[in-house]
Amino acid sequence: MKKKQSNTRADRVRTKRQNGSKSSAPKRRRKQSDAGRGNPPVMVRGNRVDNAAKRPKKKKKRVKRRYDVALPTPGVEVRLPALPTVQFGWRLLSFLLVLLLGAALYYVFNSPTYRVHNVQIDGLARFSTETISRSMLVHNEQIFSVEPEKLEDRIVDTFPGIVFASVRIGFPARVEVEIEEREPILIWEQGTTTQWVDAQGISFPQRGEADNLVRVVATASPPAPIVLEEESTDEGINALQVLMFPETVESILSLSEHVPDGSPIVFNNPHGFGWHDPRGWVVYFGVQTASEEMEMKLAMYDAAVKRLKGEGIKPAMISVEYLHAPYYRPER
Repeated sequence: MKKKQSNTRADRVRTKRQNGSKSSAPKRRRKQSDAGRGNPPVMVRGNRVDNAAKRPKKKKKRVKRRYDVALPTPGVEVRLPALPTVQFGWRLLSFLLVLLLGAALYYVFNSPTYRVHNVQIDGLARFSTETISRSMLVHNEQIFSVEPEKLEDRIVDTFPGIVFASVRIGFPARVEVEIEEREPILIWEQGTTTQWVDAQGISFPQRGEADNLVRVVATASPPAPIVLEEESTDEGINALQVLMFPETVESILSLSEHVPDGSPIVFNNPHGFGWHDPRGWVVYFGVQTASEEMEMKLAMYDAAVKRLKGEGIKPAMISVEYLHAPYYRPER
């Protein structure tokens, strides 16, 4: 009876609480495990990452090499101070290369070794080396600034007596020039001007001495070809330098073979070329006469002189410019 009475209401509540706490613990554990199962595990927190990034890196120490030098005494050696190992990078190598190239350029553009002091000229007959080299304007100039083509044009334009000029340069400062001069055939005297004329009919200033030249004394200029500006540029010939046709030069040379000794060839416009006959008159053969036609004109001239002499007529001028119409002018 006593045991039944002791099972009071308070005992029943206490027993119920104890049983309820034991059953609720697994539920809480199960909920915590289910909640953690959906999220990945966190290995490092944000504050730790930031602190690691801000942490300064340790500088690498330069490796130093130690050298031990053995002395003649056994067991004795000298330890030299350790020297740091020097490593060369691309930036240092590029800087040294730029510095070296700059020094080389400065030396090249300022050294007298690369400046022109002498000019070697070949092919000169009447011109002097000093005259040609002075006109080139290359003395004490850098060899890199010398332009051969411009020098060639300058020489030909400055000296009409030069047909061709070839300029070659070499290092360290060598300039070589090859010259071809015009060969004079005629001496053309007109008024106070004396010029030389070559086989192409081009006149140029007289320079020096020349032997066996045909002398022509003129009172006017002979007919000359018209040289256009473009042609004069391409050929290197100035229009003012072309004095006569090449055929006219051939006629003068053919006529010179029959001129009396000591008498020059004369030119008169419009009668052409002739000479002063020692017997007291002037004879004209025209402007241009071929070699075959010249023989016929000379024969006609001899026949006209014989006829006039037989008739006792002393002429002042005889013209055989036209084979079929010779005439004379009597002396007054």
